[in-house]
Amino acid sequence: MSPRRDPYADATETGGKTRARTRGAARPVRTDPIRTTLDLPPAMNRAVKRWCAEAAVDADVSAVPMAALLRILLVLLTEGEPDDDPLSDPEIQKRLRHAVLRSLGRAKELNY
Repeated sequence: MSPRRDPYADATETGGKTRARTRGAARPVRTDPIRTTLDLPPAMNRAVKRWCAEAAVDADVSAVPMAALLRILLVLLTEGEPDDDPLSDPEIQKRLRHAVLRSLGRAKELNY
């Protein structure tokens, strides 16, 4: 059995630059989900779980999974809602960027 090649080997061996493909075939577009993990402080985790539990009661369903909530938040952030598109508002986008940069300690550095 031959050893498996590390999929990141090309990039690491060339200092982050991938080698040009010699064959004309392009890689297929990835369609399967990509797993992302998120570490939350305990208080935030409790608050989000509480929100999910309250939303489940309001919707009269057994549970609102945290993963579903986070996926929907990311869709709203990146795509907005089809009907009113609230997050495409430039002012809201600016506030979100400012909040993220502030939490990373970079807001002053970038004049936000």
